[in-house]
Amino acid sequence: MPQYKVDWEGKTYDFDPEDIDVKQGIAIQYGTGMTLKAFNDGIQEVDVHAWQALMWLMKNQNGEQCNIQDLNFKVNAFSNAINAAERQYTAELIERCRLCDDDGLIGDAACSHDPKGQPDLNASSSTSARTKASETSEPSTSSD
Repeated sequence: MPQYKVDWEGKTYDFDPEDIDVKQGIAIQYGTGMTLKAFNDGIQEVDVHAWQALMWLMKNQNGEQCNIQDLNFKVNAFSNAINAAERQYTAELIERCRLCDDDGLIGDAACSHDPKGQPDLNASSSTSARTKASETSEPSTSSD
């Protein structure tokens, strides 16, 4: 699971978007009306309620108490912070894999890579915020 270091508003948060326990899942569903599947999909679709819950999850994992609905922030700025943390994590993973021996170990630590020696980057990205909010266009006003 990824362990991102997210720099946000002058603080560095340790954040693993895939590490959601039952109580956090219930809080996300109660606070947004979204199941965890809808929450994960909403991150990719830049649903503001999902991003509000993502911010709450990051704060909750760092011991900060707040209500999901009370969080207000610039979505693009938070998306950029998450994406920067993900890029840093990926760079560290690639460097770690580069250092591993053919046995897939760096000392006693396991390295995850495919037979070609490339790191398995997909192993840690199922709920990550790969979709940048800043890359989305304005909502369409037309209806189909």
